Amino acid sequence: MSRELDSYTYAGDSKADLPIWKAADSAVFVEVPDSVSRQIPTEKVETSFYEGKRRHLTELVSACRPHQLEKNALIFVPLLTAHLFTEMNSLISSVLASLAFGLCASSVYLLTIS
Repeated sequence: MSRELDSYTYAGDSKADLPIWKAADSAVFVEVPDSVSRQIPTEKVETSFYEGKRRHLTELVSACRPHQLEKNALIFVPLLTAHLFTEMNSLISSVLASLAFGLCASSVYLLTIS
């Protein structure tokens, strides 16, 4: 028992959706790139555009809260007081520890932007 669709609305977000949009009675466009939006069929009875919030690198860096990383300088105090700041292994370990502490402290902020 096959049933033909009389009408349907199709939602899509890429160039691959263009043939389906052309066949649909109405279309919903979700965060469509500019290069694709110029090819969108305009003869549709109802069309809707949805623009989501795009994530930028600056937003990601801001969520890492780099101004808070200054506190991680305390990790380097034992390295300096033990006069081990010239040993590469100790220096690398301290840098990695500083980054790890910073990412742990920023993890909640990073999760909220995703």
